[in-house]
Amino acid sequence: MTTEIERYCDALEALTEETLPAFLDLCCNDIEFRDPFNHTHTRNHFRLALEHMFKNVKDLRFVVMERWGSGRSWVIKWTFTGHTRFIGELNIVGLSEVAFDPEGLVCRHIDHWDASEEFLQKVPLLGPLLRGVLRPLSVT
Repeated sequence: MTTEIERYCDALEALTEETLPAFLDLCCNDIEFRDPFNHTHTRNHFRLALEHMFKNVKDLRFVVMERWGSGRSWVIKWTFTGHTRFIGELNIVGLSEVAFDPEGLVCRHIDHWDASEEFLQKVPLLGPLLRGVLRPLSVT
């Protein structure tokens, strides 16, 4: 028997514009979603954030590397790859806190990844400025 977390991880790895409706069927209507750029509280707004991602990242793919937890609370370690027009290739490793409601639907998906290093520092013009600001804070 497939568990809720297995279904969700499988759906995340299969996520495309075409599979988006099936992915969202695994989420409750009042899902909280947060990443470094978004914080939403409805399935419709989560859908809009994902559609925005598909619009701006080509050939995107999630690979779930690990998951740990039990019951309704899980952490997923994943790699996200894709290609953007301004930055080029993306290869981001991150974690997601995933929680399920009593009906087995995802009610919270909170992403943790380093937006500065993996994204913002690669933006033309902004990247060199951020690296200059961050350099004095580094011990290496």
